[in-house]
Amino acid sequence: MKEKHLTVQLDYLDNMKEKLQDICNYSEKQINGNLTQLMYVDMLSSEDEEYQRMIKQQNRELVVDAILDDKVEELNIFKQNQVTDVSSQYNPATTMGIISPKVMQISMTAKKFETYQKLWNQVVLFLNKNTQNPKNIKQRSQALDYKLTGDHETDHKKIISKILMCSSIIAMDGRIGPAKSILYGKKLIPYINHAINQFGSNNINGLVAHFSELVDDDKVIVCRSNNPDQSGLLLIDDQQNGQYFFNQTTNWYKQYCWFRIM
Repeated sequence: MKEKHLTVQLDYLDNMKEKLQDICNYSEKQINGNLTQLMYVDMLSSEDEEYQRMIKQQNRELVVDAILDDKVEELNIFKQNQVTDVSSQYNPATTMGIISPKVMQISMTAKKFETYQKLWNQVVLFLNKNTQNPKNIKQRSQALDYKLTGDHETDHKKIISKILMCSSIIAMDGRIGPAKSILYGKKLIPYINHAINQFGSNNINGLVAHFSELVDDDKVIVCRSNNPDQSGLLLIDDQQNGQYFFNQTTNWYKQYCWFRIM
């Protein structure tokens, strides 16, 4: 009887860990102390605010160095002789800009581990809270929200199309890959169940589906989980010390896409 209870408990823990892996950058690691620094790689575009801030900072440092070293004249000559970028004359127009990898660093503070259910709740609540406004997409002037027609078959197909569209947006905007899972609220149940019956194995065209009462009834959140050294929501599970670390990278939201039904 005890062995059976232990087996059920282990299966439950494995299931919760798999669920966390579906929606965030979950990893298991022993950390000495209650503070840690994590290095990760983010793909930045010249169109990103973060990239533009970095360039401005570099320019400011050049100017300060030039003033301190009394080399302002040399700096002005350098700027005047910089090669003009004419690539736009030969390459197709794009809104992506120049994409380059950058190593980033993030600080994380330990919190006391209680249960995996509470960890799951914390991640889902964070996602739900931070997806209240429509997804900001440069290529689209309108939100992704969908107005129901009242015809179940039509609405089901449109909702699934929206989900797959969100997956493509994540791949394009996040620059790592397509989505891996979805979180959805109560009003989406009949449409998601319809899709699951078609695809089977609790997935929609490869996306694992998770219902949660913590998600707004009318909302779908499409998720891309990554490795712990990539952009997204970072969750380190340190069971040896009874603690965990949770934080988000600067561009975490690019690994998620969401919409509502109306």
